[in-house]
Amino acid sequence: MAAHILITTPLFLPMAMHSGVGPVQFGIVILLNCALGLVHPPIGSVQFIGCAIGNMSIGETTKVAWPYYLAIFNAINIVTYVPMFSTWLPSLINGHPVY
Repeated sequence: MAAHILITTPLFLPMAMHSGVGPVQFGIVILLNCALGLVHPPIGSVQFIGCAIGNMSIGETTKVAWPYYLAIFNAINIVTYVPMFSTWLPSLINGHPVY
């Protein structure tokens, strides 16, 4: 996840800001996408490690985890298309709107 953030942020942040996406919103979207990528097959290394520790198959855990994948996917969509959800808490802390 750290390598993904270090490699892609300098590439995509200027394009996102040019499109009107704030850096806080962009950061939250990147983190949520990385979280989904870590647990979802075929690259979900966290799921593979969990399956190895628990002696379970990937298919069995994927069937059980679908509601959680759907929840993360919905959170990504909400934060991406409704910027208020990603900037509300930082604006409370700072006392002024965050862009």
